[in-house]
Amino acid sequence: MGERATQSDGRLASENAPAWQSLLNRIPSWLPVVLLLALLFGIAGIAANKFMKPVLPEDLDKYGLGHYGDFLQFHEGAKALLAGEDIYLAYQKLYSYPPMLAILIAPLGYLHVSYAGVIWSFITAIIFFALSMLSAKEILRRFDVPTTLRNVGAVAFMGSLIMADKIRSEMRMGQCDGIVMLSLFWALTFIGRKPLIFGLLLGVATNVKYQGLIMLPYLLVRKRWVEAVSSVAWAVVIALSSALVF
Repeated sequence: MGERATQSDGRLASENAPAWQSLLNRIPSWLPVVLLLALLFGIAGIAANKFMKPVLPEDLDKYGLGHYGDFLQFHEGAKALLAGEDIYLAYQKLYSYPPMLAILIAPLGYLHVSYAGVIWSFITAIIFFALSMLSAKEILRRFDVPTTLRNVGAVAFMGSLIMADKIRSEMRMGQCDGIVMLSLFWALTFIGRKPLIFGLLLGVATNVKYQGLIMLPYLLVRKRWVEAVSSVAWAVVIALSSALVF
């Protein structure tokens, strides 16, 4: 009797499930994750191919960046850091980011910019994979939807597919917004629960790109004083620690 009741309840739950959930349940749980990886690494491959092309004189813009995009600035900053030079005087004084970014990508400064760009493309793909899965899981959790691998992977894949053109531009230009977004989204999962970890992650985002400061007014308006103080404190500590490298 108990087994029959369980089977009956399972069939009833399946019949009452939303149409999208019934359709999703028909595919293997691992398939959305594989599709997400294929999408992101496919885009990374396209970006890597661009980095390997030779720079022709007609490809150079007024800053001399060519098809290396913003990554050339990061790479020159990393090279200057390794050489013990002022990163803000590197390559026509174009580097305008916090020192922490140059420190993070310093190992790539040992390589030619083309090979470094290829590696950075695939690192960015990994960052966007983590960002997509993390944000999808948090969205599902807040809407009280089961955070199964199938559900999280499907939401992450669909979101990345919609944003594929933006992700492509990010990778082709060799930008660092993925680090900032991952830090911000990860921080939001700790808001109201672990203010110190929240502040640490927001401090990392701010020290990669100053857009991380955009969260501070929100914290003040919402009267999340502990998170606000923690964020400012960590941002200052990380900034001072980065400055010690110089």
